[in-house]
Amino acid sequence: MEAITVPKLGQTMEKAVIEKWHVKEGDTINKGDVVLEITTDKATLEVESYVAGTVRRIVVPEGEEKEVGSVIAFVGDPNEEIPDVAEIEKETKTAVAAPEPEPAAPAGAPSAAPSAAPAKKTGKPGRVRATPRAKKLAREMDVDLTQVTGTGPGGRITEDDVKAASGGAAAAAEGIAEKRPLSAMRRIVADRMSQSAKEAPHFYLNMDVDMTAAVELREKLKTEYKLSYNDMIVRACAMVLTEMPEVNSTWLVDGVGIRSSVGIGLAVGLEDGLIVPVVRHADKKTLRDLAAASADLIEKARGHKLLPDDYGNASMTVSNLGMFGIASFQPVVNLGESVILGVGAISERAIGIDGSVALRKMMTITLSCDHRVVDGAVGARFLAGVKELLEKPDTL
Repeated sequence: MEAITVPKLGQTMEKAVIEKWHVKEGDTINKGDVVLEITTDKATLEVESYVAGTVRRIVVPEGEEKEVGSVIAFVGDPNEEIPDVAEIEKETKTAVAAPEPEPAAPAGAPSAAPSAAPAKKTGKPGRVRATPRAKKLAREMDVDLTQVTGTGPGGRITEDDVKAASGGAAAAAEGIAEKRPLSAMRRIVADRMSQSAKEAPHFYLNMDVDMTAAVELREKLKTEYKLSYNDMIVRACAMVLTEMPEVNSTWLVDGVGIRSSVGIGLAVGLEDGLIVPVVRHADKKTLRDLAAASADLIEKARGHKLLPDDYGNASMTVSNLGMFGIASFQPVVNLGESVILGVGAISERAIGIDGSVALRKMMTITLSCDHRVVDGAVGARFLAGVKELLEKPDTL
């Protein structure tokens, strides 16, 4: 019998929420199968099984938060005895107090599907089985949990059950024909962007950049390696950050913290939300190495293969919507960063040069700044530095 535990997928990861089980008790799994999704404070990650066998017991239901090393399921032979959770966790040297597993079902007995029975009242009158998030949401939405049918493992009430119980009438009143449940990623994006907009006083700086030389350089280098305009922009930002530590900073409760390294976040849009993997030590990488690192991170992000060490603690973020034809936009600063750069499309424009008119490849960039950390003049100098490097791309 093997215990599946909450994996430590990064140095900073301490706990995670069991977001979604992809298996149920009685299923046969192989090594490498995706068995569940967990949610950290920044992203949702798929977890693959490192053992093969039959899923004998799912100890922790969806919606509950557990520390790294906590036992969440058991996999083994169909007739094998299920061990004690506390003993297993003691062996893994964790200090997590986990619930005792329920008695094993008789061999060959059918296992309960996640959408089993309505939530049952246990113990004290009025008490129901619900996830911590469901209980919190029920209090906020004034929902009586005793009137809610649970669809989680063992009939436990989930967040979606609470939303379904409370949202039907409201949705009908608003003329909504269909409601799509929030994904874990969308929930994280909503929480963090709302917090940033609420806490960080934003201001915005726009600047036009002549990308004609950059377009020519990319055309020349494309036979050597794959290079995007975004790679050039990230490289330029990294170089300017090394010269402007006041921008490579973060707001703290009692001061402004200056970061010891340069990491550039790449805003990657996914079907169910947005994630920002970070190119670490971007200032130490050549343009070729940075392009390779960026491509690898974007591929991992789109394949939901990022680890916690791949995101968070960035100096700033670059968000590029140019591929959609967007001329310019004002992005929201990510929490913990001082600025974010919004990149628009490259297009031919007629501009005046030394008294004459010429067609040039132009691009508008917008710097959104947290005014608690970055003042207008500082932001303007940063943007001017990025512009200068992009207009003389050989310096990259």
